[in-house]
Amino acid sequence: MLVEPNSIPPVVAAELQRLQPSKIIIVGGTGVVSSAVQTALHAFTVLPGDVKRLGGADRCATSRAIIVDAFGPTGLDTLFLATGNAFPDALSAGPGASRSNRAVLLVDGAQTSLPMATRTLIQDLNPASIYLIGGTGAVSVGVGVAAQSSLPSAAIRRLAGDNRFGPPCS
Repeated sequence: MLVEPNSIPPVVAAELQRLQPSKIIIVGGTGVVSSAVQTALHAFTVLPGDVKRLGGADRCATSRAIIVDAFGPTGLDTLFLATGNAFPDALSAGPGASRSNRAVLLVDGAQTSLPMATRTLIQDLNPASIYLIGGTGAVSVGVGVAAQSSLPSAAIRRLAGDNRFGPPCS
C-alpha cells in the first residue's frame, strides 16, 4: 500500500484497519516514509510493534535489503537486474520474478560496473541465471560484464525489445 512520506491516507488507514495485518514492512528509508508514519503504523498490526523497515542509502541498497529479507542471504534460482533509474523495466520484470525463487535487483544501469555490495550479494545468492532487463541504454554492457565476473557460472541473458513504448502486442 502506498503512504505519503509524512502521513497515512485515510483510505489506506481504513484498509489496514480492515486487514489487521500481523506484520507491516516499510520499504525505504526515513526520507521515503518518515519515522512518524512508522510509529503510526504500529496501531494497525495485530501485535503492536510488528512493523519493520527495509531501507538503504538509495533504492539499489533498499532493493538488496528486500532480497536478503525475502530470500535469505543465499540461494536464488534466477535474478533479474533492472535499472533503478527509471521504473518501467523493473515493473515489467516483477511478474516474472514473482514466480518461485526469483527476484528483481535494482542497479544503476548507467554505470559501467557494480558496487561491491551488489557483487557480493550476487555471489552469495548464487543464481543459475541472471537476466539483464532492458537494452543497453537501461542496463549497460558494463553492468552485464560485472555481473558475469561476479558469478562466472551464471548464465547471463538480456531481455529487451526495440523500445518500451512499441506497438501493442499481437
